[in-house]
Amino acid sequence: MGIPQRQVVCLLLLLCFAGAPMTGLASAQQPDIVQEHWYHSYLTLTADVQSWEDDYPDIVNVVSAGTTLHGRQQWVVQISDWSMDSKADGTAKEMVYIDGGHHGNEHLGTELAFLTAEFYIEGWAAGDDEAVAVLQNTELHIMILLNADGNDLDSRWNMNQVDLNRNYDHHWTEEETASGDGPFSEPETRNNADYMAANMVDADLYVTMHTGTWILAYPWGFTGDMPSDYELYEHIRDTIHETIDADLPVRNANAGIYPTHGTSRDYGYGIMGYPTFTFETDDEQFLLGTTQALSDRLSVELDVMKYLVENVWYWRARLNVTSLEVGTNSVNLDVANLGHASTANASLHYSDAEGNHLWHSSNFSVNASNSTMVELSSENLSLVEGGLFELHYQKRVIDSAQWVSEAIPETNLTYVTASDSVGALSPTTVLVLQLSTVPLIGAILTWIVRKARRLDRDQEDEVEGRWPTFAWTLGAAGSFGGVITGAWYLFSYHTRILGGAESLVVLHVGMIVVGMGIGATIYGTIADRFGKRKEMLIGTALVNIVLYLIHPFLGLIPFLIISTIQGMSLGVVRLLFSMVTEIYPNAKSESIGLMHAVTWAIASIAVLLMGKLYGDYGFWAVSGLSIICIVVAILCVLNIGSSLQAFVESKTVEEGEKLGLNPAKWISFKSAWPPVILLVVLSIAIPRGAVVLNSPRYLEYIGFDIAFTSVLISWAQLASVVLVAYAGYFCTRYGADSVLLWAAMAYCGLWTAFSLGLPNWLAALVYVLPVYGFLVVSSDALMSQHSTLAERNRAIGLASATTLLGQGLGTALMFSSLRYLETTNLSQVEQFHWAFRLNIPLFLLSVFLAWRLVNKMSRQSKAAILVEAKATPT
Repeated sequence: MGIPQRQVVCLLLLLCFAGAPMTGLASAQQPDIVQEHWYHSYLTLTADVQSWEDDYPDIVNVVSAGTTLHGRQQWVVQISDWSMDSKADGTAKEMVYIDGGHHGNEHLGTELAFLTAEFYIEGWAAGDDEAVAVLQNTELHIMILLNADGNDLDSRWNMNQVDLNRNYDHHWTEEETASGDGPFSEPETRNNADYMAANMVDADLYVTMHTGTWILAYPWGFTGDMPSDYELYEHIRDTIHETIDADLPVRNANAGIYPTHGTSRDYGYGIMGYPTFTFETDDEQFLLGTTQALSDRLSVELDVMKYLVENVWYWRARLNVTSLEVGTNSVNLDVANLGHASTANASLHYSDAEGNHLWHSSNFSVNASNSTMVELSSENLSLVEGGLFELHYQKRVIDSAQWVSEAIPETNLTYVTASDSVGALSPTTVLVLQLSTVPLIGAILTWIVRKARRLDRDQEDEVEGRWPTFAWTLGAAGSFGGVITGAWYLFSYHTRILGGAESLVVLHVGMIVVGMGIGATIYGTIADRFGKRKEMLIGTALVNIVLYLIHPFLGLIPFLIISTIQGMSLGVVRLLFSMVTEIYPNAKSESIGLMHAVTWAIASIAVLLMGKLYGDYGFWAVSGLSIICIVVAILCVLNIGSSLQAFVESKTVEEGEKLGLNPAKWISFKSAWPPVILLVVLSIAIPRGAVVLNSPRYLEYIGFDIAFTSVLISWAQLASVVLVAYAGYFCTRYGADSVLLWAAMAYCGLWTAFSLGLPNWLAALVYVLPVYGFLVVSSDALMSQHSTLAERNRAIGLASATTLLGQGLGTALMFSSLRYLETTNLSQVEQFHWAFRLNIPLFLLSVFLAWRLVNKMSRQSKAAILVEAKATPT
């Protein structure tokens, strides 16, 4: 009576099959010496799993998923701490599915499934912390022996001579050897799939165990393409290699084993949406009576299984909203993905207290192990009493991945109304501001053109065709300015939509500006050597049209790379600035100032349109506007020089002045001043890249919505246009070096105050004040004055390159600062404050360097005057 009737039956059966291997877990099982050296038959496995259930009812349930062709049960061992319906925090337990024995003669795979179950059962019984923790938080469902008929006959196939691992309904084909009469033609595979559908919908790991070649293989088998969740699989691979065994192959099954169709692995991933693996345990079959113990032979494999099971929580996207701000026109949320899988189509949903769906946002992506700030339109969102925000997303990127909806705690919500936020203007107010700004820009453009015409008339010499050529050059520069602004605006926001974190957005801006600077230098050097400026301008414009057409089809990383290359190509616009100094050799400063004025005026119009277009119509609308600007630029460039040929003819520097490919010679000039000027430009550009270029995002965080900041940016450029048009005049009258110093002092002083922290409207005012244009025009004028005609394209290109390189370094500094500050408990606004303040010493340094430059130039000028005076007879 002390021995359960079922165990007595099992003992009799075991005695009848004494030649079959047995194990030693419970009292009815065989000693370890048998288990470690012989593999299971159906009867000994039945005895073992039923003994587990009898001896450990608190953690083991044994159920049948169905029967084989010969009526043998397909036992599933369900292992968990059944005294707990959920985890201690009330959330659902993780789900893991494992099967073995698809191929009856691959006994090591079956034994690894058995050893995995044994580890957690015996560990729980022994009080092992690792096993106890897993079973308190996880359900393990393990079908140790799927093909019992084939197992007992030591046959790969089932009793219908079908390869069961070619019989699943995923890219099944009759061209596979022994794949059956059709998908799921065999009861063994049909039962396995039905069990998954009935019990394992929520699983986040499926491992199917085989023997044949040592590998942990992930999808796909039917194609050599990488799975959609390749980042997850590569993370697992790298961790296994770093912490368990560097020699275990972990790779795509198609390449790592051989092409296969209709496998349980591909079915589990492609249909059920699980992360799946085929664990091929060895390249040799397991022979009866082997001298090496099973637990030793499969020790690495068991360690890998423990790693996969214990970390199953991470094998999906797990979005955690740290803050959600609901504004008048937009919803902003900071969301972190704590899992190692990405999600490609998350959205924010809003429901009433009864669960009725009232609103949902557009989709956004969040990459694995990443954080991002997402800005969504709140159009048609109406808040109600007791309303609930939820995140709706798929666990993984694969289309079949399970959808989840997770409520966002009320404590994470902030509601911002127009009265709360200085920048949350009504759509009508923003529209009025936008509409009133457009005619103002048009009026200023008309004024600039008249000023340019007056410049031409004021020249002492009359050159036929000079004015039309200048006009076409202005038109080309303005059109390219619209393209560059579109790229800047579009690339920044599209990076966020693709799931890039705020720090990555900052880095991307830095990559683009550095690329533009490198491009400007390369184009200028080529132009000095070979000419062909019109050809380079038109060729680059055509390339940009192609790039705009392919951007919408790119993922995050390809988009970052291609858009950076595009930024480099846009550096070609600096060739136009060197052209105008040749059109007006006696009015270099004024002509450069007017070029900047036109470029910035068109850019301000582009900024005004970009935010609205991108928010309402997406990527294609902004791309379309940019392509229109490119076409206009091409038409203008084609007309440059049609009536004035001299300055666009190809020029080659003298033989002794060829620069070659040595970058050190690129900053070498006949005058000693250009490198010093570039140093001052660099010192100002670095803190500008860190603070100024990132200030629009900061202004949005402190309460100005996107629509208003687009107007603000437009105003800032518009104000700059007016003063830039006069900057050349000031440079001519007072000296470009003096203008550079005054502008540096004003600019750095204002932005130092901004970095220290100002009230919201004062911060916005600093952004609008148009000081930077004086720095640009004065530095370009100085480079033009201190370079020869043969050096002119390179000099102007280097001025831009240095500015953009400095801004790129500044954004890299900002990126590093934000990456560190994102790990703290500081709010996003506080993170910006501290990152800005790091740049105050750089602002002060730039003023000092500008002062030193002007002081030395002044001394040299006075010395030259004295020498000339002494040489002049009285």
